[in-house]
Amino acid sequence: IIKKSEPIQKQRLEKLKEIAQTIPGSDLIIIDDPEQLKKLADLTAEMDRIRYTSQTGHYDFRAEARWTPEDALASRNGINFKETVDLTPTEFAGFFVSKDWQVVKNLSDWGLGTGFGKIQRKWINGSAAVGLLTVPSFSTNEFFEGGRALERVWLTANQDGISTHPPSISTLIFNSLVYDEKETLPKRMKDEANALLKEFERIFN
Repeated sequence: IIKKSEPIQKQRLEKLKEIAQTIPGSDLIIIDDPEQLKKLADLTAEMDRIRYTSQTGHYDFRAEARWTPEDALASRNGINFKETVDLTPTEFAGFFVSKDWQVVKNLSDWGLGTGFGKIQRKWINGSAAVGLLTVPSFSTNEFFEGGRALERVWLTANQDGISTHPPSISTLIFNSLVYDEKETLPKRMKDEANALLKEFERIFN
């Protein structure tokens, strides 16, 4: 169970921003206003729904999911849903059933699947703040430098007793929309995601 966090003092958040900026060009935009966090929770929950109910996203989900500790140990990659994701038994059962693309396709065709965003909404609603790490351009070198900045922020946060978790599905899909030449989403989902991207940009200014 994720409980609501206590507010984090501004100077502690500013320290994380300063640490991100030690990598030239990197920055950290932090949202801690409760109303904005609620909007962000709803928005990213919708993006998780789009990810899991699109055929491309479902394929990626299937490829990275490890359903038993034995599978995770044997592959030594992917996401160990049983041991590393904070799921209730009902949530785990829902994800397990969703391994079948036909089940997920039916949910998508019927306009359902909002349950796929439940965990993301729970994570953000249980958080005191959310940060967006930015770099100047979409390039391999900037991804590397951004990774260095993220590592520094993460280590500094842990040293200061601030728990962190990187929910990156939304930014992954948003970057795919803007920069990828392949059509990875059907038109209906692409239109939804573009509208959510505009709202995401408004929230983070």
